Amino acid sequence: MSGRSLLVILIAVGSLFVATGGIEAEDEPWIITEPVVLTEPAELGHVIVLAGGSLTVRDLGEPGLRIRGHIWVWVEFPAGSVAEYSPPMPGFIESWTFPPPGSTGIFQTATVDRCETLLWPMLVRENSTVLLHDISQDNWIVVGFHLPNDGEVEELFNDRFYADHTLDLEDREFRLVNASIDTWNLYPQADAQVAVRNSHLGEILSLENSRVSMERTTIDGTGGFFGARDTSRIVASDCRFTCTIEASQESTIELRSSIVEPYPIDPTGVWTRFGAYDDGRLFADQTPVLTTPALGGRGLIAVNYLHEQPQSPPAGSATLIGSVAQFSLDPEVAAGSWRLEASDGTGETPVTIGGGEDNVEDDVIGTWSNANPVLDYRLQTTLADGLGRTLVGNLVVPGSNPRVR
Repeated sequence: MSGRSLLVILIAVGSLFVATGGIEAEDEPWIITEPVVLTEPAELGHVIVLAGGSLTVRDLGEPGLRIRGHIWVWVEFPAGSVAEYSPPMPGFIESWTFPPPGSTGIFQTATVDRCETLLWPMLVRENSTVLLHDISQDNWIVVGFHLPNDGEVEELFNDRFYADHTLDLEDREFRLVNASIDTWNLYPQADAQVAVRNSHLGEILSLENSRVSMERTTIDGTGGFFGARDTSRIVASDCRFTCTIEASQESTIELRSSIVEPYPIDPTGVWTRFGAYDDGRLFADQTPVLTTPALGGRGLIAVNYLHEQPQSPPAGSATLIGSVAQFSLDPEVAAGSWRLEASDGTGETPVTIGGGEDNVEDDVIGTWSNANPVLDYRLQTTLADGLGRTLVGNLVVPGSNPRVR
């Protein structure tokens, strides 16, 4: 189903994933961690059942139990599992069970009886063999891949129909026959190094100590948001994001020559966050951000932006206007410095053309003079925060002779 736009929150507890809310949700969810029996009529918002918890509804009088919204069932195909799966159409479900008949290696069980469902999300792990088949374009399917191994993802697009196609993933077999997929999500983890190119996805969330490189890829937020946790790191070049971006714990996200825009359902950007939390770092290098900045803990947002890039290296003198800044709620973290240098790649010592300890916003960041207009130059901005951590921005200014490097 094309054109969907839904801002969601995904809560992960071990292998249990529960989807809640949209931005219109006002109530806090009811989180259940022990067996609960309902015997009185009730109206509930979101219900999240965690490990050790269960919810049993028994002998309710009128008006019974009402759960506002819909039920989302996250199913998982674990490592070593084999399955063929064709989820039913969303809407009123008389009866549905998981795992599908004939499958092996799946220990999760789920039953939906006489309930309204909104969509069918699923998680697929390494070393699994999964066939999805006969899924109408009117269905709503979200597929998330856990990626604990090195790999590449290329030309994977949301909202595609597949007559018969097996994805090029080395550590699992994932085949689609007469199946439409609305949204693809990626979850790199462990020490995996994952490259993502030329794709359009719903969500990427890097975990643990994974490393992710991205090129020419859009994350549209239909699967959630774009983020990094633990000690993971993401570097994205020439990418587009129309969703919330979050770096938390000790993670780092570097956005280079990209653009950050709000969710389509949030045109002013008031709900869409550009956030750094805990000890996380977010770096916008030559990347316009049209969403709402958010900080927490010792999180750091760093900016390096040159407003009018030189067309060629100046033989005379050029004044550079831009922004170089670091923001944090922690004064120790924010008390950093920056340095702007120009180098021609010939091995000569880079020339410092700007720097300081204060943030500069929409003002002079340096004066560049006496360059050789024939050579390519690299303008490199090094930002050091108060903890000594550095982020480096780069911009190439081409010379008049592209053969001279």
